[in-house]
Amino acid sequence: MKLRLLLYAGLALAGAAAAVAVAQPTNSSATMKISEKEWAFGIASRSLKPGSYTFVVANHGKYAHSFEVKGPGVAGKRIAGTIAPKGSKTLTVTLKKGIYTFFCPLPGHAKLGLKVTIGVGEAAPPPSTSGTSTTDTGGSPIYP
Repeated sequence: MKLRLLLYAGLALAGAAAAVAVAQPTNSSATMKISEKEWAFGIASRSLKPGSYTFVVANHGKYAHSFEVKGPGVAGKRIAGTIAPKGSKTLTVTLKKGIYTFFCPLPGHAKLGLKVTIGVGEAAPPPSTSGTSTTDTGGSPIYP
């Protein structure tokens, strides 16, 4: 009798686990960290695969900044408001094959260098622009 109860309990738990697995989304978002400061982005890669990305944007500068993405199928997708110094916010965007621009939409910030162009899919990013950072050997963003 105890063995039968254990069997039924095990089947019930397996059924509950299967129901939970079905309820979870199948297309998750990749997380990418981006750093901002005067007047550059710190970004690990300028070449991405198509898909959904959650950008975690941290402000390491002295002034408030923001973050916006423009490109194929994405027009003016941005973080609401600003990111205070030492603060961070997230933005989730689905990127298709093509060239995208990441920039700070606050007046004058992109002209000062807070702008970078990214290639998604087989689209190659244009040569590096001023203000764009590279990465160190550990994959951490560094600035020019």
